Amino acid sequence: MYAPNRILHLHVEFGPLTLDYQGHAAQIGEVAVELTCAGGAAVTIDTLVTAEMPRLPCAKLWDPPR
Repeated sequence: MYAPNRILHLHVEFGPLTLDYQGHAAQIGEVAVELTCAGGAAVTIDTLVTAEMPRLPCAKLWDPPR
């Protein structure tokens, strides 16, 4: 779908809590799967990244093993 290194926007809603992050497509995809499997979160991924969006927290945790 997206190149693994493309920067994407992750939008997450947990009831009244709304979070927006940017990160590499591979990382964003992994986080989105985990959040949706856990339940209770509405997750959207798109290309509408802005400079004000923080990077995905702990992004290195989602890096592939070397």
